[in-house]
Amino acid sequence: TKIFSLSAARDAQTAKQTSVGGKDQGIFTFYFLKLLSQDPSLTPITMEAQINQYLKKFDQTYMCSSTSPDVLNKPCFS
Repeated sequence: TKIFSLSAARDAQTAKQTSVGGKDQGIFTFYFLKLLSQDPSLTPITMEAQINQYLKKFDQTYMCSSTSPDVLNKPCFS
């Protein structure tokens, strides 16, 4: 099984939420979906540099792990 996990917080951290357009949502989820809508071919690896520029403003860090390294170089959704 090839599975990957993405998150905005290390195990000892708590992911943060904010209000965007009057709607409460996770900061990571907001930017993850925004970046994917701009470029659906993003992979978990290429996502890191792009999303971290936003997450660092909120003291969050992109975390990525997988059961198989090759899955990290494939589009998040295909």
